[in-house]
Amino acid sequence: MFQGILLVIVLSLDSFLASLAYAARQIHIPLKSAIVIAGISAGFLGLSFLLSAQLSSILSPWIASLCSGIVFASLSVYALFQSAIKRLLRRKSRGIRLRYGGIRIVLDVYLDEEKADQDRSKTLSVREALYLAVALSFDSLFSGLALGLFLPHPFWIVAVDFGIALLSIALPTLCAHRLYRFGSPDLDWLSAILFALLAILRFL
Repeated sequence: MFQGILLVIVLSLDSFLASLAYAARQIHIPLKSAIVIAGISAGFLGLSFLLSAQLSSILSPWIASLCSGIVFASLSVYALFQSAIKRLLRRKSRGIRLRYGGIRIVLDVYLDEEKADQDRSKTLSVREALYLAVALSFDSLFSGLALGLFLPHPFWIVAVDFGIALLSIALPTLCAHRLYRFGSPDLDWLSAILFALLAILRFL
């Protein structure tokens, strides 16, 4: 249970920081858009649990534990250098032309969450929230796959993830007048620590 709650917290950091950045720029996230973001995050997590259930039936316990630890360790390293990696990808992506516009938008939003407000209306529509949600949910897919390998009944985490994600989006919006003056803090180090802790727990 502890590891499940820990995972939900680390997955909610990205949506919290994105929402905080929007609040600082006075971009409103309506309730229906927030529900879309939280729902897709929970959906990706649930999908990863389904995949992990299939894998755990064919993997021995020690191999499953090893794979889980490696995934969490990789996510920890990525989180630590996430800002630098995104800066590098932003430079490289300028010359990339993708055939499917939706994929291009997701890539742009993944590299800079604030680009989700494409029409600059200062309100995040459901469609824009969909792109943002997909861009924010890659961690859910991989970390859920890792966690589901050794948890017998992980699906309660999906409901908790939905609730915490919704709260992490609503909180900066409700408290924008108090939070926006602090800017958008860099919490990559905190995500890295939490993913590292999850990796260590897999090897104990």
